[in-house]
Amino acid sequence: MLRTIAHVDFDAFYTQVEINRRPHLIGKPVAVCQYNTFQGGSIIALSYEAKRLGVKRSMKGEVAQKVCPEIELITVPVKNDKADLTIYREEGMKVFQLLQESGAVVEKTSIDEAYLDITKLTSDMMNGWEERTDKDVYIELISDSHVIGVNGVKEWVLEMLHTKSSIVFGAMVCADLRKKVLDAFGYTLSAGITYNKMLAKCISGINKPSAQTILSEPFIDSFLETLPLRNLNGFGGKLGDILIEECNIAVLGELRMKSKEELVKLTRGQRVDWICDAVRGIDNDPVESRLLPKSVGCSKNFRGPMLLKTVEQVEKALSKLAQEISDRCNSLKDENLVIPTKISASFCVKTDLVKRKGLKFNIAGKALSKSGTFPQSVTPDSIDKCVCQLMHSIGISHIGKEFTITALCINTYNFVTIAKSKSDIQSAFSKSNNTKRKEPLTWENVDKKMLYQLPEDLRNEIVHTMEPRKKIQKSSILDMLRNKNTSDKPSNSKISFPNSIHEVDIDVLSALPEAEQKLIIESFHPASKKAKTLKEIWQ
Repeated sequence: MLRTIAHVDFDAFYTQVEINRRPHLIGKPVAVCQYNTFQGGSIIALSYEAKRLGVKRSMKGEVAQKVCPEIELITVPVKNDKADLTIYREEGMKVFQLLQESGAVVEKTSIDEAYLDITKLTSDMMNGWEERTDKDVYIELISDSHVIGVNGVKEWVLEMLHTKSSIVFGAMVCADLRKKVLDAFGYTLSAGITYNKMLAKCISGINKPSAQTILSEPFIDSFLETLPLRNLNGFGGKLGDILIEECNIAVLGELRMKSKEELVKLTRGQRVDWICDAVRGIDNDPVESRLLPKSVGCSKNFRGPMLLKTVEQVEKALSKLAQEISDRCNSLKDENLVIPTKISASFCVKTDLVKRKGLKFNIAGKALSKSGTFPQSVTPDSIDKCVCQLMHSIGISHIGKEFTITALCINTYNFVTIAKSKSDIQSAFSKSNNTKRKEPLTWENVDKKMLYQLPEDLRNEIVHTMEPRKKIQKSSILDMLRNKNTSDKPSNSKISFPNSIHEVDIDVLSALPEAEQKLIIESFHPASKKAKTLKEIWQ
């Protein structure tokens, strides 16, 4: 059976959240605006009632009021002098958790979008169809679906049921999931249902709001033949600009006629293999079960009189961004037992005029960035101190003399799972895969590479829980570094250490602070005092 993949997207997400909090606004024109008050703030989301009355997302709030005097303008909550999206993240997460609990494999891709792999749910529905007593309910549930290439939906449904085509059962599953969300939280979702992620995202918004669109296998080729290039995810940036403006190619069908050699010339070698698959509707990318973000970041733009011109202004702005990072990372730590191990800081010194999907607009220009190890604790002060050091290392002290700053950004990533409590440390850090019988956590069976990626305070707490509870010697740090290919010893043997730099696990070494890296390298190789890079030492 082919995979059944759906892409779900909230309808006018920010306005739905705000209307849910203010039921008296149901059915009225509503706009959600950015936190700044200039001309009523820029509109970031509109209800469909406002769109029908001529309001556009490109408008400022005051302009929207002139176009539609009855419109309700709601400003995004503010915290640390920037937009606070906490309420929106929480509402989106509730919905995606419900979808996951209902049996779908959920890959959250943004605050209001996700891919669903509903193959198993579809198979279960199809295999148990004959025994169901509520067939009419599910048939009615998808009667208002939109099927690409089909005029009579009800007739199509009956035909697909007769031939036991998986796509119709997938449509029932998706419609049922959307109804569960509506019943539980009052939110409407639009969806695209087909066989892969690329096509599902392409069709999910075609019939918004509160609708699902189905693309079955017989109609994929004809659908893609006339599809404008910009409508397929991946052709919206520079690649799309090259093909549309320089090569005069407007639809995917024109690309399908090109050989691979021709595509290499047309695209200057950009993503040729991907293009060959995309224009034929091929996408084997799996839906990964993921509700938590891969990274947590925040940024702020500075325009006109708000441009940053002094170190003091930069440090003040960074402290507020550090507070948001601390709040969000602490929330992930408390609720999901994960913490980041890496952090980066960046700034932009100009704005660039760019084109996306044929439209021109200004964005922050090229960024200068620096990454490092996440600080030992998840406090605002620790994060602030860390990012300030990173900023100074990339020349922030030259601000005002050589440049002004148009944007700041902090990003945290490489999240690792931490133990729930001391009694759970073994399950998080033991190298043993035996889940039936938990062995006592000892220095010999702990996953030292994972251990040393943690902040020092957590690392020390874990070390103190080990059995026997002996004080770890300085030399034990070197045991962490032993390359896993050279360190397999009987459990009753004494701890042995790397004898040369070539036995060191470079991944673990790279995770250590720079000062400790230097000391360890020098202890192995006196010549390394003059070496500039780890690569030179290994040669």
